Amino acid sequence: MTDRRHSEEERIHRLLAVAAERPDSPAAPGADFTARARRSLARRRLGAVAGAVVVCAGAAGAVSVLRDAPAHGEEVPVASAECLRSTAERLGEAGRRGFGLVQGELRAGAIDTSDGITEGSTFRFEITGTVVQAGGIPSSGPVLTWYEALESQHPDPGRYVLLLSEAESLATDGTPLYLYDPHEILPVAPDGRVLLPCGDGGTASVGMEQLRTAVTDAKSLAGKGNSG
Repeated sequence: MTDRRHSEEERIHRLLAVAAERPDSPAAPGADFTARARRSLARRRLGAVAGAVVVCAGAAGAVSVLRDAPAHGEEVPVASAECLRSTAERLGEAGRRGFGLVQGELRAGAIDTSDGITEGSTFRFEITGTVVQAGGIPSSGPVLTWYEALESQHPDPGRYVLLLSEAESLATDGTPLYLYDPHEILPVAPDGRVLLPCGDGGTASVGMEQLRTAVTDAKSLAGKGNSG
């Protein structure tokens, strides 16, 4: 990854140097041009590195849950009060940033998508219910969800609780897009209980209604604390 990053940086520098040295070039590329080039390079890198970022950040979050999810039929301990509280605080804070918490099913198959600025891979998420509502997030039905990532970096098909927010722009074909938080991907077990990452590195479960109440309370408390 490091070698590839250095190679891309060198290529950008070479292109800028060539553009500056061309005799028909009216002027050397300025700061704005350089900034745009670097932003474009960063967007291209995002698809390649998002998975690695998620893996690193997910050591205490979503990827840990996905990796350590119990096998079918294996008993999952009930989440402790501390495990539920810490999860609810994270989700509640995300809710204050405009994310809604929804449950549903991730469908197989990715769709290459662009909003005219950034390209990425979207997946269809069939929302079956709202855990914590947020403006602009449908309460049911299919939505196109993305994180400017490759298909291989999306969660596997299955039932999840996800944080979604409405993207600032539409897809080039006019379809609404929704961003998901890759650090909070909570699988839903066959019995309907939600799997949570806990501080001890293990996985525990909680009922959907219990999660809803805890997140709603945490969101409300965070709002009061910030307004005080």
